[in-house]
Amino acid sequence: MGVLIVVLSIAAILGVLQIILSKRQNKYLGLIIPFINLLVSVFMSVLFSDMFAAFFIFFISLLPLILWLCIYQNYRRKTDELKQSEINRMRINDL
Repeated sequence: MGVLIVVLSIAAILGVLQIILSKRQNKYLGLIIPFINLLVSVFMSVLFSDMFAAFFIFFISLLPLILWLCIYQNYRRKTDELKQSEINRMRINDL
């Protein structure tokens, strides 16, 4: 029970951090957590000598990567739309 709480707490902290990084102006900051997740997935799959187990661990450990990339895409789209609306507003004011 205690391990589950720790794992869920770490996932929640990483989720909040992913949201914060995805909202930044620099679009590459939001890709830090997915890249680290990919590296950890590859490293974990290399540890197994059985190919089936290695592929299974690799694909299971990539599931959070999908979540991180969905968060990144969602907040990046919102940031880009906000930036575009500010540019449109500035163009209207210039006229």
